[in-house]
Amino acid sequence: MISYQELVRTFPNIWRFRVHGSDDVQDYRVTGNYICDNTQTALELARNNLGIVFAPKESLRKELKNGSLVPCFPHQEEWWLDLTAIFRKREYQPWRVQYVLDGVLNNLRQQIAQAAHGRPELDD
Repeated sequence: MISYQELVRTFPNIWRFRVHGSDDVQDYRVTGNYICDNTQTALELARNNLGIVFAPKESLRKELKNGSLVPCFPHQEEWWLDLTAIFRKREYQPWRVQYVLDGVLNNLRQQIAQAAHGRPELDD
């Protein structure tokens, strides 16, 4: 069995942001009593003053608007995470797996096309 301290030391929780207006990327090592990979759980912890949440603005829009949550890194523009998808060969995939993969691929294609033509301004 691995301890929490060993887990955090071995796999640090790093949040990566692109600095607004530049190509520089800044890493932040985040520590605390809770680590979760579920946005709704992390949001509930943050609502109860038990930590900070790393989630897309769309997930936090209501809380940001009513002031129950505030941005911790307002000067940061974009965040970066690695994406890994493991799935069976195409002919054996359930339709819902293919649906998700197609959505991810379409989104990535749109982002690549936008980056090639210059990034549009984001709505706040």
